[in-house]
Amino acid sequence: MEIGRVVIVGAIILIPLFIIFITKNKEKKSEKQLSTSLNKDGKLQEYIIYVASQFENDTFFSRAKEVAEKLHFSEAKNLIDYFHKDIPCPDDLKESISKIGVFGVWLDIRQNAIFEILSNYKVEAVPLLYKIGFGVYDWTQYKAIGILLNFVKEGITDDKVLDDLIQKLHHLRYEAIINILTPLSQIQNNDKVDVIFKRVYDLFSDDFSDSLHILEVWSKLSPDNVLNYKVEIMGVLLNEQKFKELQYSPETKEELNIRGNILFFNLDKNDLSLKNNLDILSRTASNQKLRDYIFKTLEK
Repeated sequence: MEIGRVVIVGAIILIPLFIIFITKNKEKKSEKQLSTSLNKDGKLQEYIIYVASQFENDTFFSRAKEVAEKLHFSEAKNLIDYFHKDIPCPDDLKESISKIGVFGVWLDIRQNAIFEILSNYKVEAVPLLYKIGFGVYDWTQYKAIGILLNFVKEGITDDKVLDDLIQKLHHLRYEAIINILTPLSQIQNNDKVDVIFKRVYDLFSDDFSDSLHILEVWSKLSPDNVLNYKVEIMGVLLNEQKFKELQYSPETKEELNIRGNILFFNLDKNDLSLKNNLDILSRTASNQKLRDYIFKTLEK
């Protein structure tokens, strides 16, 4: 009987201890898994900051390449989960970033760092970049399309993205389209680029400032094509009623008039009417900054 009591008492003591041991062990396993997860998350954040911190230097590009060499693409593709995550800005960057702006600057720099890392995977990154560029709208859309256009320029991929832009342009938002014009203009000797620029112009020709911007960028690639719009643009500047219908930007008519004259004068220096316009504007423009800008154009 005494032995039985001892066994029972021992069991009563040991069973709770065993339960506590099992519970503690489960908690440790859970903590270990959580810790691993945090380490992985922390690693990707660390890489983003490592690249982003060099946004003012060429080291930005070498660091992005370095990160891409360390990360397998299966891991790197998870970087897009950090497009809108709150990653605190390092204290030593706050002053230089504040000189650029306050709202959204650090977010934009981080996103640029992510895209620069992804661009180093080249063809392997194309499906992911397509998903971002032509998927559900996000402010990052134009950055993805911009990389795809750079791949075409560098001969890394064919020009399929140009065909897709021609077909899907009307589905893209204003911000996405306007911001891809510069990388688009850097693709040489491809008629599809001119097709896209013409369609973009037609889409946004109801805003005079946008019209000028599109033509200014396009002129660096295809000056002859842009010259075809000289009569139309100068006609708007001479028609007060038409100009009012197309003016939506905060720029004054004087500023837009100067931009229009400079655009076409740079494309056709033999046009004496444009030169005369600029001569007059160089003396009569409302502020010295504008007058200096015109004068420098005439000096070239």
